[in-house]
Amino acid sequence: MSPYFATMLWIYNTAHALRFRGRSNYYELRYEELVYNPSKEVKKLCEFLDIPYNERLLRPDDEKKLEVDSWNHSPNQGIDSSSVGKYASYLESFHYYCMKRSQISNKHKTVYGLQHGSFHEVQEALGYEGIADTGLRSFPGSFIFGIRLLYLVVRDVLYRYYMLAKTRSVFPPYPGRIILNKRKVVQ
Repeated sequence: MSPYFATMLWIYNTAHALRFRGRSNYYELRYEELVYNPSKEVKKLCEFLDIPYNERLLRPDDEKKLEVDSWNHSPNQGIDSSSVGKYASYLESFHYYCMKRSQISNKHKTVYGLQHGSFHEVQEALGYEGIADTGLRSFPGSFIFGIRLLYLVVRDVLYRYYMLAKTRSVFPPYPGRIILNKRKVVQ
């Protein structure tokens, strides 16, 4: 997954979920709270779902071994706090550049009633202010970063249309846009 695609996926999915805040069937669980106090958070979730809490929910199922390569660990490992803040050690300047420049298009925001369209807006709504700023440097290669980001956007758009033709499905218009030098480049 490219840094642009990963950023847009997170912005888009999270912005859509945030539309339902305040509804009776919406539950928001902070990952950090889950890993630092799993019993308390799982109890609250069970109460919300109106299901009985069982300590076994906190332990991995040893009977079924699952491996998911992209996660770099097995889902059977159980709840673990080792990945909290992990982004700070492996994200590069280009990843932060993508976070700062990628947004949901105004058309998609209007059509779907989204209140948040940028990484900054979504992280602020979730109480994670400043994450995209963590890796901000002067972006010494910002021209190169811009070209690289534009390439990823074009590649992702072409792949989207390829999948459209291959599956004969109807895709909504491309949901993202990027900003280079304070101008919209792709929408």
